[in-house]
Amino acid sequence: MPEQYSKFETEILVRPEDIDMNNHVHYSKYLDYLSFARYEKNTH
Repeated sequence: MPEQYSKFETEILVRPEDIDMNNHVHYSKYLDYLSFARYEKNTH
């Protein structure tokens, strides 16, 4: 039987230091955002 998934949303503040010289979120910050969201989901 397949595992059931649920949606989860949280707000993440994009800080100026997260932006690269092309005015995009730097790729390494996405992992930080993912870690933050995972922590939020598991603590709330």
